[in-house]
Amino acid sequence: MRHATLILAAALGISTLTSCDGGPTAAPPSAQGAEILAGSSASSSATGVARYVYGATTAHLSFIATTNGSSVATGKALYYSSNANVVMVINVTCLYVSSGTARFLGTVVESNDTGIEGDDAYWEVRDASTDQASLVNLAESGTGPDCSTASEFDLVNIAAGTITAT
Repeated sequence: MRHATLILAAALGISTLTSCDGGPTAAPPSAQGAEILAGSSASSSATGVARYVYGATTAHLSFIATTNGSSVATGKALYYSSNANVVMVINVTCLYVSSGTARFLGTVVESNDTGIEGDDAYWEVRDASTDQASLVNLAESGTGPDCSTASEFDLVNIAAGTITAT
């Protein structure tokens, strides 16, 4: 889990996570000018670091996203699929949280497969006694589903990590 957290920290541009005593040592990260604060007045948030197996794919997903009182979502995600050998950085543009389930929509902003940059990325996670996650799905830009509309995601139990959706 430490490696996945460091990968997320690198994707978010966090140089130092904590001091030796466990307290924060750096200012909170920002996402395109909007600060992501743990104690903000956001109406919903989702954070997670997860490794899970879905068929022949081992997936690694890290994310942090919030919505403010005006339902404006900000956040980042980092995803790696072993089967496709694809790494992508996603700007989260839509977050919907209900009863511990979070649905996301975002834009792939960087990838080792440049052909998917600019595509919509969407997925779902569940914060439960056994956390669950779906694979990250891709669609052409502007054609991904609205994250507030229920979709059929196949969720699997995560093997390592934790998910929080409130």
